Amino acid sequence: MRQFASLLFISFITLFTACKDEKSLPYLGETAIENGKEIHHKVGRFNHYNQDSVLMTNDDFAQHVYVADFFLLLVRLYAQK
Repeated sequence: MRQFASLLFISFITLFTACKDEKSLPYLGETAIENGKEIHHKVGRFNHYNQDSVLMTNDDFAQHVYVADFFLLLVRLYAQK
């Protein structure tokens, strides 16, 4: 019973200390200043097929933080006859 009470106490302390005000993530990368206002880089519109042949667009990642680094891989296999 004492172990349960200790575990419960530690759980409450962890819960209350972990639930602090949300902090915003910093912007990384290039920024431009236009009319005295910082303009941060945004990933342009895209549509690509993932490894499961499902079309992925910007809308699939709306309201999410993501790191974008796209590359094109084109493999052509030539059969030797």
